[in-house]
Amino acid sequence: MLQGPNLVELPAEHENYTIGSQLFLRCRAEADPSLDIAYVWKLNGVRLDDLSYRIRVDPRAGYVEIDNLTLADRGDYECEVNTWVGNLRAVTHVHIMGPPGPGN
Repeated sequence: MLQGPNLVELPAEHENYTIGSQLFLRCRAEADPSLDIAYVWKLNGVRLDDLSYRIRVDPRAGYVEIDNLTLADRGDYECEVNTWVGNLRAVTHVHIMGPPGPGN
């Protein structure tokens, strides 16, 4: 019987970043060596792809990287681990803080 995926590395439940900084989140799973593992990242339920020059997603290595963060990048980041034997999910909440000083 094949062993499905098991998360061995996942981001913290909460991550804090500042506007303009770089986000890097990674999750990693192990499974039976005969299984292919694919990672899907979502932000607030919407799949992230390399469609933007600021966003890099690696479906094989399990990471997402976003440059020059804005307030629109805050929310729940979900790492979905897929094999044909089973699927797993891990979620981290990302908070984006502006620079110190009076609000606009």
